[in-house]
Amino acid sequence: MTIPILLLLLCQSSNPALAAEYIVGPQDRLAITVFEEPTLTKTVTVDSDGSFDFPLIGRLTAGGMSVRQIAADLKKRLGPPNGFLVNPQVNIEVETYRSQVVYVNGQVRIPGAVPLKGAMTIMDVLAQAGSPTAEAG
Repeated sequence: MTIPILLLLLCQSSNPALAAEYIVGPQDRLAITVFEEPTLTKTVTVDSDGSFDFPLIGRLTAGGMSVRQIAADLKKRLGPPNGFLVNPQVNIEVETYRSQVVYVNGQVRIPGAVPLKGAMTIMDVLAQAGSPTAEAG
């Protein structure tokens, strides 16, 4: 008799349109690119209060906002009338979904929560859980 593995997936997609609607939470890592501005291109980790520091601007709220909303807010703060940039082009990607987890239960070596990192597949999640045991189905 084999025992199945159960995966509970939360808010994860490799679809870029859905990723733009992802709601950012604490400990998520965001890769921010400001085109043709290498000093403003950086990776940030969202703090437990839902904000992060960004050059020229200071603290920026990200928690509870979509990736698209954060990019629009950043573009607005970098552009006129502040005068930092004439027409900033901002792109944000979630590098690590630390506020989102997948729960793996059943016949795996390390059952429990697996933090999502980038665009992980089910096979990636199973590998993080230590792969299925011999009793798995």
